[in-house]
Amino acid sequence: MKLIKKATLPVMILLLCLWAVYVRYQQPSTDAKVTADPALAATVNSCDGITERAAKDLVAVVEFQKLEIAGRKARVFKMCMRDRGYIENPDWQTYSVPLAKKLAKEINVSDDAAIEQLSRTDMMSALGEGDRPNYWISR
Repeated sequence: MKLIKKATLPVMILLLCLWAVYVRYQQPSTDAKVTADPALAATVNSCDGITERAAKDLVAVVEFQKLEIAGRKARVFKMCMRDRGYIENPDWQTYSVPLAKKLAKEINVSDDAAIEQLSRTDMMSALGEGDRPNYWISR
């Protein structure tokens, strides 16, 4: 029984990561409204590079450290975007909370963990897909 409990957390994390990759790389449908702002796209790419350089020397030995590095990358990325004049879109939050609650029930994690995973995925994209609003808007 202890083996099952120990294996549950890594399996949940793996499922959450796989779902995030699926959402990030899912192709938009042909009727999806795609609003790409070239300045936003350039800023996202720039901040992504800064984030990778900020965490390049960090090495994860245990599973918890992988989560810590992912959290640090997300924090650096958010700070970079805010420094360049972007804020989190309140419409994105309104749109994503119901999705996060549904996801949380499906993979048996807290609502906060699900919304954090969604935000980490969507913050790296410069455009919304379908009805989903952009994560970032300019001030």
